[in-house]
Amino acid sequence: MWIIDIALSHSVMAFALALSAILIALARKSRPFVIYAVAFCFLALSFFFLILRMNRNTMGYLANLSLAASYCVFAWGIRAFDGKRNAWPARFWVYLSCYAALQFAATYFTGLPYQRAMLASVFSIALSLECIIALAMGAEWLPKRARIMIYPVFAFIIAYRLVLFTMNAVNLATFRGPFGENFLSAGAIILSIASSTLLMAVIVILDTAQLLHEMEGKNTALEILALKDELTGLLNRHTLEGAVAAESQRQDRYRSPLALVMIDIDHFKNVNDTFGHDIGDRVLVEVARRIKSNLRDTDLLFRWGGEELLVLAPETGLAGATSLAEKLRRSLFEAEMEPAGIITASFGVVERLPGESREDCFKRVDQAMYRAKTGGRNRVETWKPETLTSAAAVRIDWRAEWESGNGIIDDGHRNLIEKGSTILSLALEQVPRERLLGLMDELIADIQRHFAEEEDILARVAYPDLEEHKAIHSALFAEACATRAAFAGNMGDPTQLFHLIVEKILLEHMITVDSKFFSYLVRA
Repeated sequence: MWIIDIALSHSVMAFALALSAILIALARKSRPFVIYAVAFCFLALSFFFLILRMNRNTMGYLANLSLAASYCVFAWGIRAFDGKRNAWPARFWVYLSCYAALQFAATYFTGLPYQRAMLASVFSIALSLECIIALAMGAEWLPKRARIMIYPVFAFIIAYRLVLFTMNAVNLATFRGPFGENFLSAGAIILSIASSTLLMAVIVILDTAQLLHEMEGKNTALEILALKDELTGLLNRHTLEGAVAAESQRQDRYRSPLALVMIDIDHFKNVNDTFGHDIGDRVLVEVARRIKSNLRDTDLLFRWGGEELLVLAPETGLAGATSLAEKLRRSLFEAEMEPAGIITASFGVVERLPGESREDCFKRVDQAMYRAKTGGRNRVETWKPETLTSAAAVRIDWRAEWESGNGIIDDGHRNLIEKGSTILSLALEQVPRERLLGLMDELIADIQRHFAEEEDILARVAYPDLEEHKAIHSALFAEACATRAAFAGNMGDPTQLFHLIVEKILLEHMITVDSKFFSYLVRA
């Protein structure tokens, strides 16, 4: 009777673990947790069959099949966690078919319980090895410390199954072994309870490790976005904020001069349109190289926007910065850049005034550069106290690693980034709300169209997580509509737009979620 009590306890515990996995799956929208829930359900059924007082052979056979299914499904979950496309390989069907046939023979022909127990041990060991191999051959995101905690769990399962196999073999060989069927059954159930608890711990460790890996990926993306421009290797405008603040404080404290030089490549759009974006990128890299080679070690060069660069020159007054800008202009003008030919640029120069705010200083240097553009290009202009134009727009630069390999999807992504940057910039400049709402309507329409195109492409390549991807699209579209509604009701602010455009659309969706289907587009 006490063996039945132990088996019932294990069955209830396994169902509880299955319910826990289902709740986590619903909260995290995680497919592997659904698989784990199924595995625990099979495990619970296995011990439930053992305690039924019907045909003993049939119940024992069903119990062994359910146990085998639970191990197979758990191995499937491990492989699915690693993102393997063929998470359930064909050999799993071979395992189950062979096991079912052997158990049938041992149950209805030989009738030896020890033989059935030995088959269960062999199968459990084989599937535990499958889990170890899956983690060892893949799961690059799994850190060493997590592996150190996971591998001993499977080693424990293999070890106790080897012990049970040996003890049952002794009983089978002697026909009346020293251990007894009740003793072995009780020991197997108790050790199975321990292994089930440890397997749930493995699931938690894997999920935690994957979450940490995704966070590290986002942090890396943020660092790249915030520190350096990948194409030119220059510091980007996000890094500029800290540098300007530090140099401005130093200027105000020691009364030393500080100059800014803004550089805008002339007719750069014509280069892209005539020779293509690859040549345009090469031209931009060469412009950055020539300018950087003519700067002092103390000067800082930033990529300000698409074809705009900015030099921060400490210990330099207006005259020295103007001379530097002229030197940089000549370095571009005097030598061709094949195949685009002669490339020129317009330069705006200012010296920061003591105590001047960052916004006012940048408005002045932008005004100077604008004057160089309207004055005929390929020239240097300094700021004069005239009407200022608006500050330069906030831009998010497209990066090579965001390319999916599909032109329709990539064009859609570029369009969303460009329009999102424009809306964010205008919001920061406090343009009339009616104009902002019109642009947001265009952005929402583009989001809806892009999502439909992307889902159609993913359906054609048989992307396995398409339904989950559609759900993410729906949630993101709803958030975009809610943000628009907040602005329409005079309750929105630029912080909400930054959260939607930069954090949700760019970092969470395009960089993190969309990158998961890139490999399917390549294989299609």
